[in-house]
Amino acid sequence: MATKYISQCFVMHNGRKLEHLKNFKKLDEEFRVEVDLMSGSGTVDKARKYKFSVDYAPPKTGAKMDWSDVVDATFIIEFAGGGRMTYSGVDCLTQGEMTVDGQQEAVMTLTFIAISKDLS
Repeated sequence: MATKYISQCFVMHNGRKLEHLKNFKKLDEEFRVEVDLMSGSGTVDKARKYKFSVDYAPPKTGAKMDWSDVVDATFIIEFAGGGRMTYSGVDCLTQGEMTVDGQQEAVMTLTFIAISKDLS
């Protein structure tokens, strides 16, 4: 069984590839929640939510991306060997705190939610 490593991660927004992205993290997917019943407890299915986060390193010079207007974007992760994961209908939920490492760059974490996810 071959191991797939993520070789590239990029975001397409209105047909334009966005730069300065670093780490990708797929967040938890919750399928069911526990509910209290008269006879104990049970579970109920939840609507699917596809959430993920990306670390963004704003460029030292030039325009920085305004993430507040990222709505209905497409997020694509390519794997070595040809596989890919595509998130559609992506909206930016939050722009987190900025961390500066004191040497090279500043990085902030962005959180996104998508309508659908496709593996191919």
